[in-house]
Amino acid sequence: MVAHPRRTWVWWLLGGIVVLVGLGIFGSAVAGVVLLDRFQHGSFSCLPADFPHYPGTTVSGESTSGRECGMTYDSKYSVTLVGPWYQTNLDNGDWKVDSVDYTHGTIAFHRVSRHQTSGTVSFTRLGDGTRIRVVLDQN
Repeated sequence: MVAHPRRTWVWWLLGGIVVLVGLGIFGSAVAGVVLLDRFQHGSFSCLPADFPHYPGTTVSGESTSGRECGMTYDSKYSVTLVGPWYQTNLDNGDWKVDSVDYTHGTIAFHRVSRHQTSGTVSFTRLGDGTRIRVVLDQN
C-alpha cells in the first residue's frame, strides 16, 4: 500500500487567497462609498478650502472654465434660511459681500486678500429646498 502525503497546505493556501480577495473587494466597496459621499458633500471642489459651504448640501454639478469655478449644490432648506446664511458667512474672514439682491436671489462677493477674485452665489427654489449656484472668477 502506498502512503499519500497530506496536502492540507493546499487548502490553507486556497482559503487564504479567498479571504484576501474578499477583503480586497470589501475594502474597495467601502472606499468607493466614502469617496462618493465626500464628493456629494463638497470635499472635492474647485472652490477654495476657506469658501463658506452651507451644511448638509449635496453637490449636483461642477464646471470649470479657465479661471472660473462653478459649483451647484442642493439643500433641503428653504431660500429664506440659505440666503441669509451665505450673506453672513460671506462677510467674514477673507470674503466680503459687495451686494445682496434677494429679489433675483443673488449675492455678489469678492476675496479681501485678492480683489480680482470675485463671484456670485445665486439661489433658486428646488421644491421645498434650495439650489445654490456659486460662480467664482479667480483672475
